[in-house]
Amino acid sequence: ERLICLCVANARSTDNISLYASYGSLSLNLSTGGEKRQVAIDLEEKKESNQIVLFVKEPKLASNCFFAVQSMIRKLNADVMREGLVWNVYLENESGRMIDLEAAKAQSITPWFNTDVQDIPEQKAVDLASFLGGL
Repeated sequence: ERLICLCVANARSTDNISLYASYGSLSLNLSTGGEKRQVAIDLEEKKESNQIVLFVKEPKLASNCFFAVQSMIRKLNADVMREGLVWNVYLENESGRMIDLEAAKAQSITPWFNTDVQDIPEQKAVDLASFLGGL
């Protein structure tokens, strides 16, 4: 729920937002290649398996969306969970199989690590205060 709230705050507009008990469809505001744009995403909570699934409607921007949502989760972990939340990341490869983040990086699977299409931020400590301060 808190992740959805952060995503809605990032959207800056309630146009085209659909929210349900364990599902949200909305747009993230992202800066890509020096321009700002809204990217449609869906977030689904699968309670039985303790999963949050991110669906990105524009594959070319999947990496940007993933890193934005991951930053929001890290912010929630720091602010709400006192760094007590531990999670695993799995990304879908070209054949539809889910592989862990390290394997995905090693294989540079598209669209998650397609450097020809977009700028991909390095995965390191992120200044989330400035990211969320702009909301």
